[in-house]
Amino acid sequence: MSEAPKKLAVVGVGNILMGDDGVGVALLERLGKRVNSGEVDFIDAGTGFFLMVSDLDRYETVVILDAARGGGEAGSMYRFEMKDLHEIVAFQRAPISLHDFGVPESLAWEKARGRLRAEVIFFGIEPRRVGPVMGLSEELEERVPAIMGRILEELARHGIDVKLHE
Repeated sequence: MSEAPKKLAVVGVGNILMGDDGVGVALLERLGKRVNSGEVDFIDAGTGFFLMVSDLDRYETVVILDAARGGGEAGSMYRFEMKDLHEIVAFQRAPISLHDFGVPESLAWEKARGRLRAEVIFFGIEPRRVGPVMGLSEELEERVPAIMGRILEELARHGIDVKLHE
């Protein structure tokens, strides 16, 4: 008997040993401590998103959190849907993700293979500092509450009953 798809997955991507590149994982950890909903799985993909992307076919919606260069100020947040990611992969020479085989390329590959049916929402956060240091830059730390608010709004928009721990 096949398991029914779960409502939603939040996936954090990045390397916590490389400063702001770890913002997706840092946000995931903070969300996991504050959100209490059995309809959401929190998944730490680290730098191996391409290795686990095929497991996301069991969700209706996937929200991905990662560092992304978009040319804005540090802490700027970019929201893309699957159709946007396909255009980025098709028309840009460099991936928006900071990883070699980035999130958009991994998603496009799974979609092309017919293995990804979930609605995919990608939140990219502009890094300030990427280099061998643990922890987020001061600029990103200051933006974390606003970023978390937008992510929580997205979860609510998808029908998740978000219960916050005090």
